[in-house]
Amino acid sequence: MLESIFRAPMLFFDRNPIGRILNRFSKDIGHMDDLLPLIFLDFIQTFLLVIGVVGVMVAAIPWIAIPVIPLGILFFVLWRYFLETSRDVKRLECTTRSPVFSHLASSLRGLWTIRAYKAEQKFQELFDAYQDLHSEAWFLLLTTSRWLAVYLDVICAIFVTVVAFGALILVETLDLGQVGLVLSLSLVLTRMFQWCVRQSAEVENMVMFIFLFLAFSGLLAVIWHKSNSYIK
Repeated sequence: MLESIFRAPMLFFDRNPIGRILNRFSKDIGHMDDLLPLIFLDFIQTFLLVIGVVGVMVAAIPWIAIPVIPLGILFFVLWRYFLETSRDVKRLECTTRSPVFSHLASSLRGLWTIRAYKAEQKFQELFDAYQDLHSEAWFLLLTTSRWLAVYLDVICAIFVTVVAFGALILVETLDLGQVGLVLSLSLVLTRMFQWCVRQSAEVENMVMFIFLFLAFSGLLAVIWHKSNSYIK
């Protein structure tokens, strides 16, 4: 991407603000290099733990698989719905971040002109407007994440309730040690399952930065090749 930027024609810089380019080289690259590997590793570990906990519960008391199937279907539908919304909100947050970088870069380059015409207050208000717009998108991203957390807590609470009352109904046919094991694991699953789902959605959002990076590099390469063909 850096090589393509160096070889891009001036028309590309006229059509794309400096903030969008800085955003690709700073925030997006930082997400890919620093956050994505750690979040992906955390998701894999948590996912395997959740599968192991559910497997132990079903092995101890097989009838637990009955409530797991409908709750799993409900979870999958909820996860897909949240993922589509979260991806769009994350893209909106990335889009509203570029004007902040653009305004800051243009203000620093034209600092003497701004001071000469005493336009500091105007540029500060414009920067605050861009920052408020980005904060709105960021707060919307946090709100959607908390929305998913609430619904996941409801699903886990339903699962624990079904397991507890099912154990009371079938107490004469079950071993008390198995019942205690299943109840303790279901409480552990309540905390672990929510984190696993949120990390999976975060991995999906982080992968979007890779596609943005590849699309940006490919677009620059196409523009560079076109400009070279025009010159020839």
